[in-house]
Amino acid sequence: MDQTQLSKWREYAFRYFIMNADQRMKSFNFFIVAFTVLAGGIIAAWAGGKADNHRKALSVPCAAVTVVSIIFYVVDLRSQRLIKYGTDALVALDRLEPDMPEALKFFDLDAKWKRSKQEVASGVSYTLAFRSLFALTSVGGIAGAIYFWITG
Repeated sequence: MDQTQLSKWREYAFRYFIMNADQRMKSFNFFIVAFTVLAGGIIAAWAGGKADNHRKALSVPCAAVTVVSIIFYVVDLRSQRLIKYGTDALVALDRLEPDMPEALKFFDLDAKWKRSKQEVASGVSYTLAFRSLFALTSVGGIAGAIYFWITG
């Protein structure tokens, strides 16, 4: 295998991976900001007593929290798939370099570790954390919408 070509492929795959991983983190950060604005508005209106006569109106931003969570969940699914393409390419390139020390084949090592499932931490990932947060905010939004609709 030509080392120059292998280096070009590795650089291309790594840039692709970095671009999509960075986009995923930016998207998640934007979700946090959007959720914080919505939740802060709900809490301020509720705790400040400004919505006492219009409690049903608070069900709308609560429902919006659920909608925003679902939208970002779908966007994250796409981002995760794009990152996986980059990861798979880097694992394949790691395996093409027999002279590279095993300890430097980071993507291949991580893939093997995740497949081993020998440690509890092998199942811990950004995906699990993101999906858990999306699910909790969706359920919280639905619960809030129902609560404010019923008590309004």
